[in-house]
Amino acid sequence: MGKGGGTFERLLDKATSQLLLETDWESILQICDLIRQGDAQAKYAVGAIKKKLSDKNPHVALYALEVLESVVKNCGQTVHDEVASKTTMEELKDLLKTQTEPNWKVMCSLSLRRVMRCLQQREPRTGLMRGVPPVQSPVWSHDKKAPLSSLWPDLLWQVFV
Repeated sequence: MGKGGGTFERLLDKATSQLLLETDWESILQICDLIRQGDAQAKYAVGAIKKKLSDKNPHVALYALEVLESVVKNCGQTVHDEVASKTTMEELKDLLKTQTEPNWKVMCSLSLRRVMRCLQQREPRTGLMRGVPPVQSPVWSHDKKAPLSSLWPDLLWQVFV
């Protein structure tokens, strides 16, 4: 867990609270600082964030996506390796499959897409986004009558292939 485990858990709970009306950037930045300084291990942090992503409350899960995105963008290679692992990718894919709330699926897909783009830009060797078109281009080639929420999971699967 690391010496900052209790602090990390407290900050993660605060950053993903169901009572929040907007993103708690102060807590998210403190989480990033804990990981960068080595007070919370990347594996532990990503695991705790993944648990929050599976929360029954969609608000908690969306705030957890914000935390995940910020951690990937700000915490370096150890977090990149952990998020880009096959296990984590499969868990994220399964998470999208099991969600029934269409708006949550769209938000989750977009956020995960940003995470994957960040991973590819910072670490091209992962090849996660190689050959994947920009987010909007495949939507226009589909039937315009299809609801957008039904298209996003198919678009995101390209990331995980």
